[in-house]
Amino acid sequence: MDTRKISVIIPVYNAESFLAETLDSIQNQTFGDFEVICVDDHSADQSLEVLHARKRQDDRIKIVERAENGGAAASINDGLDAARGDYVQIVGNDDLLDKEALAYLHRRCSEESLDFIQYGVANLIDDPSDPSIKKRAEVKERYHRISHSYPVASGLELLKLAVANKEYRMTNGPQFTRRSLLESNGIRNLPGVQHEDMYFTYRVFLAAQRCTIDPRVLYTYRIRSGSQEDGKKQRERAASECYSLLRSAEQMAMETPDEIYFNPEYAQAMDETIHRYYSAAARMLLRMPSDARFEIHGLETKIGCAASTILDECAQDAWRIKDSYSYRLGHTILAPFYKLMKRAKLR
Repeated sequence: MDTRKISVIIPVYNAESFLAETLDSIQNQTFGDFEVICVDDHSADQSLEVLHARKRQDDRIKIVERAENGGAAASINDGLDAARGDYVQIVGNDDLLDKEALAYLHRRCSEESLDFIQYGVANLIDDPSDPSIKKRAEVKERYHRISHSYPVASGLELLKLAVANKEYRMTNGPQFTRRSLLESNGIRNLPGVQHEDMYFTYRVFLAAQRCTIDPRVLYTYRIRSGSQEDGKKQRERAASECYSLLRSAEQMAMETPDEIYFNPEYAQAMDETIHRYYSAAARMLLRMPSDARFEIHGLETKIGCAASTILDECAQDAWRIKDSYSYRLGHTILAPFYKLMKRAKLR
């Protein structure tokens, strides 16, 4: 079996204009013992042709072709299933890696026995003259900034510290992870949800015994018109967005041990990583037109526990108390919501 020290996974969808630059940044790494698993998510452009042309030039490149479009979460899962490296690095199909990234990350993880390491990000703005892109870049700049020093610690302690520093990042790009950690804990993306890195990153933090956050900038995130992130405002009122937040937060709560979830020491971390997304889902439900609310009820049947009933109750209460929205939403709706979700786990 052909094994490499690192598996680089690229979920690919309609990225023919950017793929060459992304692949260049990986193929030109100073560390050469890696495989590149490119998962084409049934692209409608020439992305697959670009991949096959590169594969003919470099036998480290492997291609997985999906028969139908399933989104980034499904593509990354397919890449993880095909991966054989000791460590995993996920790269967006229009993003870039610093040429020293794999060498530095592999050395740190090997020498310090790290399960994973998060690290710094720079932004690449395709069109600085576009006000909407410029605004997104400013938001991302604040989001990716790492201003504190972090020790090597367990993932749970690192999560608590990062949340306290307001530097917890749900992002599976600038993150280098031991593959055995993913396999032994069954960590994969939830199928059929947006924000796939929300659940994935939380699970990695929860499982890791030794990890850290490094401020060194080794990943470049491209901000462009037409990207998945660009459609966020259009998704905000969509049922699929509400479902994704609810489904991810539900699974995160269910898979958090009670001694952590109910421990006051980790209350701030739970609020920031789980509870706020219940709140976001409830607020989105309030804003939805009636046809979208009907759609979310249909989607919820996929969840498989008490979430549908709980969200129904939350929605009914919320529609009755709109005049006192701020107080009641936070204290009457969401507190029972969290408790009921946890009770469902204990049944």
